Amino acid sequence: MTLLESGQLYERAQTCQIWDEPVEFAPTRQFVYLATTLIRELGEMADSNLWRDTVRLLRTCRRNVCTVPLPYCSPELQLSEAGERLLAWTDGIRGIITPDQMDLVAATAAALSRLAAEDCDPLGTSARDFLTLDALDKGILVVTSRQHAEAVKRTVAPGKGGVRIGTYADLQGAEVFSSAALVGPPSWVPPRLLNSPRAHYLAVVHHDFFRDNPEVKPLFSSTFGDAVASRGVARNVERSKPRVFRSSYMSEPPTRETRMVDAEPLSEGECSPVEEILAELRHESARQGVEATAGPAIAAQVGVLAERSHVLLPVESDVRILSVDVLAEPGHRVEQVPASSVSHGNFLALRAQSYHHDLVSRADALLGSDAARLRAVQTTWKRQLGEQAQRHPGGIAGVAADIRRLGATTANISYWTSSWCIRTRSQADFAVVMRYLGRGQEASAVWQDLSRIDNAHRRAGHRSADSLEQALTPQLLVQLMQSGWSKVTLPGDAGPTIIARLDDFLPGIHHVPAHLLCSLRALKESG
Repeated sequence: MTLLESGQLYERAQTCQIWDEPVEFAPTRQFVYLATTLIRELGEMADSNLWRDTVRLLRTCRRNVCTVPLPYCSPELQLSEAGERLLAWTDGIRGIITPDQMDLVAATAAALSRLAAEDCDPLGTSARDFLTLDALDKGILVVTSRQHAEAVKRTVAPGKGGVRIGTYADLQGAEVFSSAALVGPPSWVPPRLLNSPRAHYLAVVHHDFFRDNPEVKPLFSSTFGDAVASRGVARNVERSKPRVFRSSYMSEPPTRETRMVDAEPLSEGECSPVEEILAELRHESARQGVEATAGPAIAAQVGVLAERSHVLLPVESDVRILSVDVLAEPGHRVEQVPASSVSHGNFLALRAQSYHHDLVSRADALLGSDAARLRAVQTTWKRQLGEQAQRHPGGIAGVAADIRRLGATTANISYWTSSWCIRTRSQADFAVVMRYLGRGQEASAVWQDLSRIDNAHRRAGHRSADSLEQALTPQLLVQLMQSGWSKVTLPGDAGPTIIARLDDFLPGIHHVPAHLLCSLRALKESG
C-alpha cells in the first residue's frame, strides 16, 4: 500500500458509516438453541465413537445456518439430508442413550427438518437490501468462508455479474468499495476492518442470538441494549433494531423453552470451525494412543488459508515455517521464518505434517543408519534437563538460575526441552548444562553428535527450500496472485505441498501439543 493510499484510507475512516444489522428468525433460533444445548450437555461424550459423527453433523449445520447467506432449503446447505440422517440415527440408538438425551436429539432433528423446509434467507436478504441501497456492482458481500461463494452469488444477484463475493481478506488491501455487507458472528470480524474500513458504508449482518459476556466492554454501542461483541474497536457502530423474518410454517412465536435467552449466549467459538478442528485433533490423539494434552501445550491461533484449509500457528514459539514471497526476486522467494511472526497476506508452504516433522524425516534420511542412535542422544539430554526442571522447587526458573550461576550466558530451558531443539546455541553453554546433569565428561562427544544432527537439518532445509524455489514458475506465481493458493509436488515428496495465502485468524487462543503446529488442517465436514 502506497503512502497516498494509506492517507486515503485514514481519511475514509473518518467518514465511513457502520451499522450493526441483526436478524431474527424463530426456526433458526429454535434449532441453534436445541443443538447447542445438546452439545453442551454431552460435554466430553461428544468425542466418543457413539456421538462424534452426530455432533459433527450438528456443528456443521449450526455453522452453516449462522454464517451462510442462503435460503435454508438450498441444496448447498444439505439441511434436509442432515435432518433425515439425524432422524435415522435416532431410530438406531433407542435404548442406548438416556431418555433425556433421546428427547433432546428427537427435538433437535425435528427442528432441523422444519428449518430445512423454509425458503427464507434472513442473512442474504438483509445483506442484499443493504448493498442495493447503492450500486450493487460497487459493493461486496463478505462471507466467513469461500465454500459456498458461487451459490451465494447466484442467490444474491441472479442473472447479474456485478456483485462480488469475498472474505475478510478482500477488505484488507488498497481496493475501496462503495458498500460492504459482512455476514456472520460480529466477534469474528477483525477489529482492523472496522477501524480502517475499505468501504464508504459497511454493515455487519448476523443472527441476533450472538451475545458476549455483559461484563466485557462491548464492541458495538447499541441504542437498544444487548451488546453484541467484545473486541476493541475505536469506532462508533450504529445498531439497528433486529429485523424479524416470519416463518412459513411456525405461526406461533417460540416458547421460552425454545428460545436462546441472554443467559445462554453462543460464544464466538461455538459456531466456529475451530471446535471441529480441535475435536478432530482430540480424535487423532486418542486413535494414536496419545492424550490430546500430551507434550508441551503451546498457545496457538487457527489461521484461515485461501484454499479453505486451516493451520495452527503459535502465538510465541521458536518453531519455523516456510514462507513464500511472491513479489521477491528469483532465488529469494522462499524463506524459513518463525511461525509466530506470520500475518494475514503471507503465503505459507504447508504439508500434511509440520515443517519441523518434515525436516526431521529429511534429516534422518541424510543421517542414514546412524539416525536412530543420534536421535537417542538428542532425546536423552533434553529429557534429563526436563526432569531436573520438574524436580526443582523453583521449576524452570530455578534450573535456569542454577545454570547461569555455573557460568552459562543463556538459559532458555523451555526451548531447550522442546521437541524442535537440537542443542544449545553455544558449545560453552552446552558444556555447563552437561556438567549440571552430571555428564560433564561426555559434553564434547555429545556436542559432536548433536552437530551432525544440526548439520543434517540445515542441509535438509536448504534442499527443501531450493526445491520449492524451483517450483515457483511464472505461471504458478500468477496463479498464487489470482487465486491465493496452488498445489505442487516436489521431487522426492510422497505428498503434495500447498502454497496458500493466510487470509486471517479465527477468534480465540487455543493450547495444543507442539507437534500439531504448522501442518495443513482440512476441515472434516459432515455430509
